Amino acid sequence: MPVSMDPDVSSPGVSSPSIFPMKQEPGAADFTLPNNFDISDLSQIHALLAQATAREKEIDLELESVLSKSLSKGGLKDVVEKVDTFDTTIPSKLHPIVRQAKDLSKTIQQTTLLAETISKKVRDLDTTRARVKETLNKVTDIIDLSQCIEGVQQAIQKEDYETAASHIQKYLRLDVSQVLEASSAQLLRNAEGQLKTLVRTKLDTALAQDKEDDILRFCKLYIPLGQKEEGLTRYCHHLRKVCSMEADVNHRRLLKSMGKSASAAASLAPGEAPITSVAALTQLFENVAGLLENQFPLVLTHFGEGAQEAVLKNLQAQCDAHSSKILDLFLDEHAVARRAQDVAIANRVPPSEREYDKHVIRIDPRELATVLDEMVGLSKAAEFYERFVKRKATVAGCAAPLTELNRRMQELLGQYVLLEEYFMVESVDKAIKMDETQGDSQTSSMVDYVFFVLQKSTSRAVDSASMVAVCAVINHTNTCLNRDYKEVLQRVFREAVFRAQAAKASERKYDHLVTLNNMEISAEYIVKLRKDLEARCIRLFGNNEENPSMVSTCLADLNDTSTGFKNMLSENMAQFSDSLVPRVRGLLDTFGAAQVTYDLTETDYRHNEINDPWAQHFINDVSIFLRPFATHLTATNYDYLV
Repeated sequence: MPVSMDPDVSSPGVSSPSIFPMKQEPGAADFTLPNNFDISDLSQIHALLAQATAREKEIDLELESVLSKSLSKGGLKDVVEKVDTFDTTIPSKLHPIVRQAKDLSKTIQQTTLLAETISKKVRDLDTTRARVKETLNKVTDIIDLSQCIEGVQQAIQKEDYETAASHIQKYLRLDVSQVLEASSAQLLRNAEGQLKTLVRTKLDTALAQDKEDDILRFCKLYIPLGQKEEGLTRYCHHLRKVCSMEADVNHRRLLKSMGKSASAAASLAPGEAPITSVAALTQLFENVAGLLENQFPLVLTHFGEGAQEAVLKNLQAQCDAHSSKILDLFLDEHAVARRAQDVAIANRVPPSEREYDKHVIRIDPRELATVLDEMVGLSKAAEFYERFVKRKATVAGCAAPLTELNRRMQELLGQYVLLEEYFMVESVDKAIKMDETQGDSQTSSMVDYVFFVLQKSTSRAVDSASMVAVCAVINHTNTCLNRDYKEVLQRVFREAVFRAQAAKASERKYDHLVTLNNMEISAEYIVKLRKDLEARCIRLFGNNEENPSMVSTCLADLNDTSTGFKNMLSENMAQFSDSLVPRVRGLLDTFGAAQVTYDLTETDYRHNEINDPWAQHFINDVSIFLRPFATHLTATNYDYLV
């Protein structure tokens, strides 16, 4: 048998070349296959081939040497003998294994057939069980429907409409055509129509008589009758009617309070107090809010998901209708549209020129005060109600409805801001024209009056509970301070300084000092106004309102305005101080006029060291010179001047 050269076949005494690599004889040529990219020409290829051929010859010689050593030790003979026994020993050992494998395969085939048989029987059994269950259900349905036919009529006769509706509900859930005869199915359809007619009739009667319990009872019966949406709609219409009845009472009372009632009882009944538009609107919102609070859990229990949203939208629609009536009455009563138009025309003319323009219809600011108070009252009521509606919309899992009330209030707030600006500017202009200094007061009357007006306007804006209105009024306040008030202070100071310089010492007045005090106190009042507004806004809006930075930005502008007033004061004080320098220098001339002798005795010298006559005289003159300033300037301004 030829000798196998497979490296996996080994025998005792023979080493496999793959496991024990042959050592290279000393002097053998080293052969290293270069990278293909290192071969660049044909001469390198020939040189490489020659090296490979030489190495092959060396390996052959080494192999022959190994084989010769193996033959000399008898190792090759053992290998040949073992290979010869493969044909006899291996088959004899494999035959039992093959037989057992065939038996195992047969057993597996039998098990598979048995499993398939059992599986088929299980499937057949499951099909049979399903058919039996379906048959039992049909039998149950037939029994239930047969009971429904009798039960509906009996329940209707007993006026047990809930039981009758439950029977109809069973009937509506089933496919009657497969379990009942046509005549029986027709009986149930007739009973269904009869019950629906009865429920509608009973509900109409309950609505006419305002029986709250019966109304809810018959509206709920629409659900088992398969008409849930209709039942919920009718119940929502009932709630709208309840809301409308309460709102109509307030509306008639408001008409009587305004003297606009067209009914025979045009005046208020004894003990019936008149109400304002704000009170009427607030009462409307309270009624709607009360209905929502009471009905939300009720409709969720009886009508399920989506019922709260339907109630919210229906009551809000009713609220929109009645709130619009109240707003229309208010706008008509106070001629808001006409006044807003007159103000818009007046705003095109500077305040100081309005009385000379024949096209401007001037409105007394005092006439607007009551109107503005009611406007912010309406806004506040609407704003709080809108927040309540948003919370209820969140509970209902829906977006807050877009309301006509919101649109109307935006229009009203626009008119309010316009009238408030006019009220502010006209009142400030009036305060400036009526400015006077009373007695020994260090400031004139316009400072207190101007900031009283500004505080009144800004406080009223905060009372509106509208962030937009607050920001708008604060911006107008800033404009009024910088445009109307600051410029007036600057002009009055210059005119007062000019008059003081031109007047004789005995006739000199100190209006310019009062104006400097006005500047200082005004800067302080602006800071106080900002702090008061900031505290009130935090209480009203908190830190969770949308865009709280809007108010913060406007309040920061007030800080800038206060800084501007302080800078104006510093500049004017510096100019005024410079104008006094020549008069102070004139006091030094008394040094030569004073009767001071330089021929001193020892006693005179010691006396002058304690009581310098010139210093005493100079101090006395300076005190007399500064006395009017100490009297008429505030402590801060006087310290700055000195």
